Amino acid sequence: MIRRPPRSTLSSSSAASDVYKRQEYKSADDVEVNVYAFGPDRAVMRCAKLIESMIALDPAYVRLGLFRKVPDSSEVEWLCLRRINSELRPPDVPAISLKLPGKYTLMYEGFKEAALRSAWEETGVAVDTKSVFPSGMLTSDDPDYHWRVPVRYFVSEVPYDVAVTGPIESSASTYFTSWDARILKQSSDPIDQYWATAANAETGCAWVK
Repeated sequence: MIRRPPRSTLSSSSAASDVYKRQEYKSADDVEVNVYAFGPDRAVMRCAKLIESMIALDPAYVRLGLFRKVPDSSEVEWLCLRRINSELRPPDVPAISLKLPGKYTLMYEGFKEAALRSAWEETGVAVDTKSVFPSGMLTSDDPDYHWRVPVRYFVSEVPYDVAVTGPIESSASTYFTSWDARILKQSSDPIDQYWATAANAETGCAWVK
């Protein structure tokens, strides 16, 4: 995601730029776009120009599927983690969701760069850029009425014994970690039951077939 000013900022592009230069964010996921237009048409037009300039940078949500081949087998395993979603979420988004590494692109960041950063920030896995390949993209069905950033997918094979350390400290609270497997096994949710035995409580990650 593009790094953007807080919600209380003026709706002109120059004001947004000034605030961006002063503000530092620990995680790109902490920032989102909300534009509120009040007053004369001139202010509304400035908001529109600001949004157009952000869209021109081609922002996207990037996901990187990290997989490893199981020795002496034709099977592969995918590295997954569980994200803790905010209370202010759409009704179709669960409180805790299973996901591949992925985040929004930052300002002037390429899609592959975002994929590599996401893998490092969420799993601690450093991926060789030459081993990352695009695999697909999802876009809005009707962008004329409801525009959403596209989702770009990448895949990369990693060694079977690759070290997984989990989310970096600045974003660790966003992910499901440090659970008690004994309690998790008692849950009625089948993913909880699976997670209790398959995932690492310290890293919050699991290799899923």
